[in-house]
Amino acid sequence: MITAPADRYLAIFERWLAKRLDELHDRPQIASIIEQYATWHHLSRLRKRVGITNTDIAARDARQQITEAGKFLIWVEDHAHLTVETFSQLHIDEYLTDAVSTRYEIKNFISWLSRGRSGQRQLYVPKRKAVLPLPALTQQHRLQVIRNAIEFDQVALGTRVAALIHLLWATPLTRLAQLKMDCIDLRPDGMHIALGPTPSAIPEFLAPLFWQHLEDRTNQQTTNVGTDWLFPGYRAGQHLSVPTLQQRFNVLGLDPQRTRNTTLKSLTGQIDVRSLAETLGYAPKTLSAHAERAGIYMGGYTASKRIASVTAEGWEPSAGIMSS
Repeated sequence: MITAPADRYLAIFERWLAKRLDELHDRPQIASIIEQYATWHHLSRLRKRVGITNTDIAARDARQQITEAGKFLIWVEDHAHLTVETFSQLHIDEYLTDAVSTRYEIKNFISWLSRGRSGQRQLYVPKRKAVLPLPALTQQHRLQVIRNAIEFDQVALGTRVAALIHLLWATPLTRLAQLKMDCIDLRPDGMHIALGPTPSAIPEFLAPLFWQHLEDRTNQQTTNVGTDWLFPGYRAGQHLSVPTLQQRFNVLGLDPQRTRNTTLKSLTGQIDVRSLAETLGYAPKTLSAHAERAGIYMGGYTASKRIASVTAEGWEPSAGIMSS
């Protein structure tokens, strides 16, 4: 009998597990082995942590590993036309060839599965191959693009504000284009932007640009008035498209992929993954992967107000911006 959990994160995990097993109801063999793995390997360990350590991160890791184990077994059934009892090391190697990093999360499952078969199957997950560095800008180049976004008055203000959000918080263009007005909040202690559960302070010297955009964001839109989109498109009710955003960024010398990688490298080196994930709206795994690629160990900084100052480090605002 499953007793009621005495920990909030354990309760969330148990509800998630029940839902995940229900999603696998049409694959009974996979559901059975996943239930065993989740119960005897992860759930028992989480219960031992209750009252001793914070179970939040451990529960998140457990969900990731269980999810990836399920994906692997589904691949075994659909691609290799085998079962959990008949796949071999060759299939593990094939599954991981040129794979995204999350596939390597099956390591604990494969180890558990091998031990559970009394050592009769020598299965293992090979060491992940070293990955090439992510394409990035120099910090000097990035600061110059920040300067461009602030000072290029001939460029549409909406483009400059969108560029600053991308430059300071590494917001992916697909999410950037879909931001709404309510993500910006003017408080007694300054202007904030909510890209994740924890809002981040907008640097004081940039607040006038954001405020001006909020006041006049539909100035050039003749058919798209009364919309909630932070960056309205030309068609009524539509936000600005990603291709259009990319094209506009070219004028500022902004390369979205390189800029995003450089910004995340800077942030993951100075702010812990959990706080950063809550502020930027990223998954902790994604930020950990960026830190790993950059060879960075997580810092202990947790204040979300540090983010904008970290990303704009080295930039001195002009008097014109401060007084606008």
